Amino acid sequence: MNKKLTDKQKRAIYLLLHKNYSKAETAKEIGVSISTVYAWMSRNEVFAKTYREEEDILRVARVKEYKAKAEKAVEKLEELLNCGNERVELSAAKELIEIVESKITMYENSGNEFNVNIVVENGEKE
Repeated sequence: MNKKLTDKQKRAIYLLLHKNYSKAETAKEIGVSISTVYAWMSRNEVFAKTYREEEDILRVARVKEYKAKAEKAVEKLEELLNCGNERVELSAAKELIEIVESKITMYENSGNEFNVNIVVENGEKE
């Protein structure tokens, strides 16, 4: 068995993962049948392994990107909590509550243990 990917296989991985092409679009673009793309993914160990590794790298990068954006959004909501406009402050508070509730639900569904510390206005933990 060939231990290296062909140029077409490398291009297929790129199109599938980086350009979000479908298998049919990928096959057409690189000049192979769709069954060939499926065969690479299911029966070609080198292709499948490379595809999974690249997919994992992209997933980690996307998670980091989304976390950074989410942190920025939460910081902005926290700023809006004290902007002086009661409607804006209320809206920001509601958004933050929804974020916290979804985070708690996500942790509960994952089976992980977690601690939530609530800080009251005087800075003491409840």
